Amino acid sequence: MPKLDHVREELNEVFPQTSWVRGRSIAVLLPCYNEVTSIADVVTDFRRALPSAKIYVYDDNSTDDTSGAANRAGAIVRTEPIRAKAASCVACWPMSTLTFMC
Repeated sequence: MPKLDHVREELNEVFPQTSWVRGRSIAVLLPCYNEVTSIADVVTDFRRALPSAKIYVYDDNSTDDTSGAANRAGAIVRTEPIRAKAASCVACWPMSTLTFMC
């Protein structure tokens, strides 16, 4: 089983495809710092598990090519100039109009 297929299975168990799902969207919000070696795999795995989700990578001002790798993998990339995970989480929170976030 690919890395994140269990995510799709768990979401289907918790939120079966019923009427409340219609008209809603899923966003994956990934804060990261210097993750060039793994971010593409993470984005790809989430894309496989949640094909219709928008995947946002919030780069904490990395010194490597994290943003580029995430962009090439198909993520929507935002750069947070303050180097702190909490800053990225705070930056991504207002854009979220999600019913469910974890």
